[in-house]
Amino acid sequence: NDKIEKGFLIDSCESYTKYDKVQSSKRITLTNVILLSISAFLFFSQYSGRINARFSSFVQKSSNSEAILSRDLTNLNHLVILPGHAVLNGLSFRTNPESDEAWQLLDYQLNHDLGVTLVDQIKNAIEHASQDPKSLLVFSGGQTRPNAVPISEGLSYYSVAEYYNWWDNQEVSSRTVLEEYARDSFENLIFSIARFYEVTKSFPDHITIVGYGFKKDRFLGQHAPAIRWPKNKISYIGIEPLGKRFDNESAINGELKHSVEPFRMDPYGCKSTILSSKRSARNPYFKRPPYELSVPDMSQLLNWCEVTLFAGFLPWDV
Repeated sequence: NDKIEKGFLIDSCESYTKYDKVQSSKRITLTNVILLSISAFLFFSQYSGRINARFSSFVQKSSNSEAILSRDLTNLNHLVILPGHAVLNGLSFRTNPESDEAWQLLDYQLNHDLGVTLVDQIKNAIEHASQDPKSLLVFSGGQTRPNAVPISEGLSYYSVAEYYNWWDNQEVSSRTVLEEYARDSFENLIFSIARFYEVTKSFPDHITIVGYGFKKDRFLGQHAPAIRWPKNKISYIGIEPLGKRFDNESAINGELKHSVEPFRMDPYGCKSTILSSKRSARNPYFKRPPYELSVPDMSQLLNWCEVTLFAGFLPWDV
């Protein structure tokens, strides 16, 4: 009897233990469900505003994409050019674009608070384009940095415009395109004209260039005459650098020594070592511009590589 009673007690204890484990497991599972539900509620409460904002942004961009796909830009007659000067370190914007850390800068660009100046130039170009509904804004500049991700200066500037929501000039985005092959200021001008033609099927009645004030003479006094662009059909908006550490005097001296004087001796930037080597260094991904095929009326000018001025046919001579 004692053995039977002991066996019964042992079986009962084991059954209770198993039952208790099952119930404990159920309690743990229920607790986990409750905790997960609370966590999900708190997460949604905290981030629902951000989710809604992102969704609204997505809807807005989708709407903009539809507008871009259906746009007709053949009636535009004013080319606004913003030459690029740097490439972003990436498109994730882990740091504010006004910070130098956001950009892949060359040695001579370091310690000049360049980020805030670049953002200001982008803003000014957009605001200028917003004043003329018949203008096409071109962000010009190629994939010029070997140590950066393979994105262009043009795409970098466009991404900054998106980051700031075009400073409430969203309509300009439907009249903005990229020119992603230029490696210097001469190519910024001539390639942007070609890009304008690709988009509008005509050449601009007027060109406005937005950039550093000290580069005005290079564009209007050297590049425009080299392609025989009419003086009364081009203008320049000089933007003074906002960076507190920007050395304007040093920049002017560098402009004269490394750009103005070399282009005076080599108007098309392909004969002298100093200018041709710059172009080679600024084409680390071996890109080739397509404009001689897409704009055949400019092919002779695009292929001209002499120190004498081009005297052949130009479509804007007509």
